[in-house]
Amino acid sequence: EIEVDDKGVPVSKESAHNRLLFTGGCVDLSGGKIRKLESLKIAQFASAMDHQGKNPVILLNLKQITGITCREFEDAVLRNMRHLYATYPYLNQYVMNNFTKKNCQSCIVDNIKLKNSLYFLSKLLFHHFKRTVYIFVDDFDTPILNAYLKFGGKSEEFRDVCEMIYKFIRKALRNNQYLERGILTGTFHFGWMNEILSISDVRHSSIVDMTFSK
Repeated sequence: EIEVDDKGVPVSKESAHNRLLFTGGCVDLSGGKIRKLESLKIAQFASAMDHQGKNPVILLNLKQITGITCREFEDAVLRNMRHLYATYPYLNQYVMNNFTKKNCQSCIVDNIKLKNSLYFLSKLLFHHFKRTVYIFVDDFDTPILNAYLKFGGKSEEFRDVCEMIYKFIRKALRNNQYLERGILTGTFHFGWMNEILSISDVRHSSIVDMTFSK
């Protein structure tokens, strides 16, 4: 992730705090306190550390997405997107020609289709930083599981929620020229997702893989 100031200007390497979480060092806490962090093993791998601070990152969590109708599921995702846009106030400058300054982030999401909103945010970040974007969607399958528990697997409402989530993610990850890499986390086995999302070049990882047991 690229650390920035209030105006969206990347901070210097010396002023960045995220890197200290890996390399170790002293971090200023609230109340004037200071905490010393120990370095992590990943800091020993230059190839991994070289990626830090190079690309903008979008992190979206769908864990709390639920409802009693398909519309409520959709509204819940939309609220998440509004909150996400609000964390990038410096992107307002790229949409001032089309939206008013007041509640600009909400205007953006209200005036574009939900399925395009994550893609559009990656586009804005690319234009700001001139670098491709990482998109992390955490618990992407939770809305689908919640819809299954609420409506049953054969109901029209369940199919509508699934299609809404699939279109939302598919637009952001498939053929997105602003994307560096997309990462989805969840409990589903992802083998069948390739066909549904129509995304090629997919790599599946699990906590039971030997790579993560070392």
